[in-house]
Amino acid sequence: MRPVVINKIGQYLTRSGETVTVDKIGEHRLDPSIPSGFTYGIYPNGVRETWWNTGHTHKSRETANDIVQMVGGITYEDRLARIEELKIDVDTYEQALKEKDLHPEDRDALNHELQLARNRLGEFIRGESL
Repeated sequence: MRPVVINKIGQYLTRSGETVTVDKIGEHRLDPSIPSGFTYGIYPNGVRETWWNTGHTHKSRETANDIVQMVGGITYEDRLARIEELKIDVDTYEQALKEKDLHPEDRDALNHELQLARNRLGEFIRGESL
């Protein structure tokens, strides 16, 4: 099988049949909206790996660790859009907490929701949730 272009976070199959999780699409150092040539992921045994976005582990030869098929995931563009959505959630709760006339129970509830929104954002960025 030929390697496949990696443009989504998710699970992929290697030429050797292992399922790996791609958890980061490399970003251009000057513009995070532009993917770099690398993607990053992890094997089930915890070993980290780097692939070219072409699915190869090495630029000039094929290996058993090349990615040949996607199992599931989201596009890079969808990931950026989801991060923006989660940031808006955090901002919304932060703005609501700036209200001076909030009842203490409402303030507590908003603080709780803010913490949950921050946790969701952090988990998504770290690749712990898709």
